[in-house]
Amino acid sequence: MGKPVLNGKTFIGAAVIALALMAGCKKENTREVPTGPRPTPITVATASLQPLELREESVGYLESRTTPTVSAEVAGRVTRVAADNGSPVKAGDVLATLDDADLKLRVASIRAETERLEILTANQRKNNERAKSLLEQKAIPESQMDDSEAQLKALREQLVGIHAQLAAAERDMAKANITAPVSGKVQNRMVSVGDYMSVGKPAFTIGNEDKFQVHLPFPESAAHRIKTGQPVKLTVPTNPGQTYSGVVAEIKPAVTAGSRAIDVIIYKHNPGGWKAGASINGSVLVGTHRSAVVLPSLCVVLRPGGEVVYVIEGGKAKQRIVRTGVRQADIVEIIEGMKDGETVARDGAAFLTDGAAVKVREEKQP
Repeated sequence: MGKPVLNGKTFIGAAVIALALMAGCKKENTREVPTGPRPTPITVATASLQPLELREESVGYLESRTTPTVSAEVAGRVTRVAADNGSPVKAGDVLATLDDADLKLRVASIRAETERLEILTANQRKNNERAKSLLEQKAIPESQMDDSEAQLKALREQLVGIHAQLAAAERDMAKANITAPVSGKVQNRMVSVGDYMSVGKPAFTIGNEDKFQVHLPFPESAAHRIKTGQPVKLTVPTNPGQTYSGVVAEIKPAVTAGSRAIDVIIYKHNPGGWKAGASINGSVLVGTHRSAVVLPSLCVVLRPGGEVVYVIEGGKAKQRIVRTGVRQADIVEIIEGMKDGETVARDGAAFLTDGAAVKVREEKQP
């Protein structure tokens, strides 16, 4: 078989097709191809002027303002314990009972002596009346009448004394019942049945939860900023979202071997649910910057040269060093480097460099 032979028309047609294909490829290759990195998507924020509260914050604890330690007022052995740790009690409730056998014997003895003196006094009063009658009749000398009145006076004085002894003995017998001086809860029970209690020996600690004092520790560096009368915001972990108000009532030094802290005290009635010993967060208002330039905290980025923001101008991010001040929640005060109304990168700022191209995207509305 022989080789195919291209005639002139066939050759011209193939050449035309080849040229058309080459022209198409050249046209396609002339399309503009983007160069450089893609713009970084960001959101922006605007610096604004607003009042900024200056606060000192601390985590402290709650303490009952009334926490008496109940001690034995008479000596004796414990025969009964009626309250335990955590038990709610009312003022006057019996917490423990001591053996009062000896006290009862003492009361009985004094009562008997009281009765004897009352009888002697009554008889002497009658003798005195008879002596007066005889004196009027000149049947006895006046000295005898004086003796009779002196004996009556002495018996009356003895009777007053024995009545006082009886009242004291009966009072001591009542003290054999150790009672709660205030309403509250038993915070510490220090006695058991069989213990011998001497006078003054502690038996119970009662915590009254109607009134509290809040203790907030602060470092010595904050001492010159905190003053009595300053308002305080209080929150407790057991009731998140609820804020309570108070004022600084006292500032006490709390110097220890390792620190020179101060103890800030706030007096507060129990708003409900507070427990002695629980932790509490306090924020003391120490001042206000009335016209502070503020930005969201996300706008400020830490770089080797310091804290910077990225100002957005003409689709570019321009790095600017700033000096920050007060930080609160999600905002930060800009002391130097920003003016009111300037626009800076927020979300995505941490990924920017000086001069980077950016694409501002709109935030989704909630």
